[in-house]
Amino acid sequence: MREVLDALRSRRRFVVASHARPDGDAVGSQLALTHALRQLGKAALAVSRDPLPPYCQSLPGASEVSITSHVDGEFDAAVVLECGSLARTELAGLDRYLVINVDHHMGNTNYGAVNWFDETAAACGEMVFDIVQGLGVPLTDRDCELSQGSVGKLRLTGALLSGMELQGDGRVAVLQVDDRMLRESGCTADDLEGLINLPLAAADVQAVLLFKDFEGQLRVSVRSKRSIDVRAVAVAYGGGGHRNASGFSVQRPLDAARRRVVADVTAAVDAGSP
Repeated sequence: MREVLDALRSRRRFVVASHARPDGDAVGSQLALTHALRQLGKAALAVSRDPLPPYCQSLPGASEVSITSHVDGEFDAAVVLECGSLARTELAGLDRYLVINVDHHMGNTNYGAVNWFDETAAACGEMVFDIVQGLGVPLTDRDCELSQGSVGKLRLTGALLSGMELQGDGRVAVLQVDDRMLRESGCTADDLEGLINLPLAAADVQAVLLFKDFEGQLRVSVRSKRSIDVRAVAVAYGGGGHRNASGFSVQRPLDAARRRVVADVTAAVDAGSP
């Protein structure tokens, strides 16, 4: 981290980027670092290839994020957060600047002039927290707790959990959502954020599968506890992610895909259980 701190201290104008189709970790990390750099009297602009998800749009500074496909400005450095490769940003022009790469994803290609990779970090936000502290920027509790949602999301949550199945002797929870469920609840796919984690509140559940059947595409998200390595399962299907949070695509038919994936995740639970 020392090289990152030195690079940030010695420069004054920054563009702060993350991956396309940003999630909460990406957006929160960008906003926090942008705010910290400005507190030090530096110029910082957060940019994103895609609009921020609705659940992030009320965060302080979210309205100032520039939505663009090309970065072209007078910057001393580009800080790229939460990206295993520069291509993950889907932003043209970043390679014109000194790139500072901060990430926690296994497989990071060390594409920056300055690199800090920590696969043990639970989130990129954890790494940004360390950077902010290292820069000596005081932390505040301003807007530190935000809670928002909709009646539609409550309906979607109920429909998702009411259809939950338990496999692998009750240790693997299987959820499924499709276009019809979104229409009936008045939700979008963004409203699914965080819902996959709900079954992990049960002591016996060690892993959760969420099958997402949207617009003819079938994707699977996986979450797990502790030592259960679901990334290995995702990689076997051509996907990736983290040890306890991964994703991938599968081919139809759905029923056959579910059987295969459930069996593989159950095997991962068996292998990782004490």
